[in-house]
Amino acid sequence: MCAKKRGICFVMICILIASLLAACGSNQSSQENTMDTGTTEVSNNEGGSSESNEKLSFPLKEKTPLSVFVRFGTEVDDYETNDYTLWLEEQTNIDFDFITASKDDEVEKLNILLATGSYPEVLLTSKLNYSQQALYGSQGIILPLNDLIEKYGENTKKVFEAYPTAKTLTTAADGNIYNLPLVNDCYHCKSAQKVWIYQPWLEEAGLDLPTTTEEFKEVLQVFADRGEDVIPFIGCDQGWKSQVYSFIMNAFVYYSHDQEGLFLKDGKVAASYAQDGWKEGLKYLQQLRKDGLLATESFTIDRNGVKQIANNPDKVILGAFPYGYQQGIVSGATDRWLEYTAVPPLKGPNGVQFTEYMPYRNDFLPGFSITNKCENPEAAMLLADFFYTEESTHRAIIGRKGIDWDYTNEGIGINGEPARHDILIPLAKQDANNRWGQISNSFRSEDIRLTLKAKSDKDMEVILYNETANKYVDHRPGLDVILPPLPFTDQQSAELVPYQNTIESFYKEKIAYFVLGDMDIDAEWEGYIQQLEQMGLNKMLEIYQESFDANFAK
Repeated sequence: MCAKKRGICFVMICILIASLLAACGSNQSSQENTMDTGTTEVSNNEGGSSESNEKLSFPLKEKTPLSVFVRFGTEVDDYETNDYTLWLEEQTNIDFDFITASKDDEVEKLNILLATGSYPEVLLTSKLNYSQQALYGSQGIILPLNDLIEKYGENTKKVFEAYPTAKTLTTAADGNIYNLPLVNDCYHCKSAQKVWIYQPWLEEAGLDLPTTTEEFKEVLQVFADRGEDVIPFIGCDQGWKSQVYSFIMNAFVYYSHDQEGLFLKDGKVAASYAQDGWKEGLKYLQQLRKDGLLATESFTIDRNGVKQIANNPDKVILGAFPYGYQQGIVSGATDRWLEYTAVPPLKGPNGVQFTEYMPYRNDFLPGFSITNKCENPEAAMLLADFFYTEESTHRAIIGRKGIDWDYTNEGIGINGEPARHDILIPLAKQDANNRWGQISNSFRSEDIRLTLKAKSDKDMEVILYNETANKYVDHRPGLDVILPPLPFTDQQSAELVPYQNTIESFYKEKIAYFVLGDMDIDAEWEGYIQQLEQMGLNKMLEIYQESFDANFAK
């Protein structure tokens, strides 16, 4: 393999990016078992033409270079020597040239690549949102995939047949598909915004799990009384469902961190962060902080910092934390993580009691786009289609077949049905650099995920399934509250980008401002709303409403 990594120079200034952007005008199981294994025929013309009668399948007859943009995940130490990369090259005869970013600078690097024209042939990223797909597609930077899917996307068609919504959501207003999604029908991920609390401390105090905001506050006070070294409640901004406000706000107003803080209110697109309930949630969080129950570091500390607190070697000092799963914060090397149990959605003083619900976007994240730099779009499309095969998906996300996982006819799955797959080595104990993780498009239906063999009651996926089913599902809002991902016209996309970026940054900065400050939030609320309106909140909501009415309103 002669793949090389290329660094990206950052001696660019944000003004360049801004100016360039401104210039821009069911039976699912049977579906999975019939997935092709990468033998789709494609043209092998060097220039990407499909006029030749010569048809190829993986592995390609000649080694074919392909430059791709990817981010480093926790699973990858080196893309060049990664086991999944080596297996891919063996199966496809593609020679990958990786342009990499870290998780923290993925968005910044992607924007610079696109703004400066230095982007590679393929973009493997979940950060290319629908508006950007439509915008860069209209400019010819990202290629439409419709014809390529029709000719070479055998597995892609089966994915769209099993999940029609995936095709609907990835089809732009102009009718083109510019991106193939990562389909991850994760049962517990649909309501992943959880808070985990240390059960032994509750039992020692004779307390039940809190079910209201007042009870939660009382429990945290009991934890705080255990000693000065105890941290009752802490979160962090950079992590999966790790923000302290996301869980708490749903006791005052429906809020989804991943849905840009937008929801439907009586058929109208509304911003959670501009509702009176949001103000009350901020006041509650501020009081927790004033009482010493919410760590002020929650707005500055990173995930590793919270993990150090949670895994304190001498004794447990952390009472509660938000995250999508326990082991995201508490190490799986010991059984301490098993002692943290999920807090059910809290009921607020006005009876509001929601859990975040992600019926759309969590399942269909952006995954794979081909740019106009691609010399062989047909081969790139064949690769994208290959990513949807079951074995490729498992190898990318679970590890090496026959070593880390394998098929099985024995045992019971997470959902109580016969198991089809078995993880042989727990993810936390697998060899380093053996997989990519959720980097590219892939296909994991609910059936694939839930027929994974359950090892015991200590199996993390079993715990997450049961916690979600028993505590969260009943508090999901109806679909009349959930704003679906919307397609936008080129003009709408261009208008939305500056609004989305500035408004989202502003309201999140104001959360820390209000919670950590001692100001009278009621007195400052009107000024906060006025600032949002001056930034174009009403215009942004108007654009969303136009798209919603055109595509979803009955």
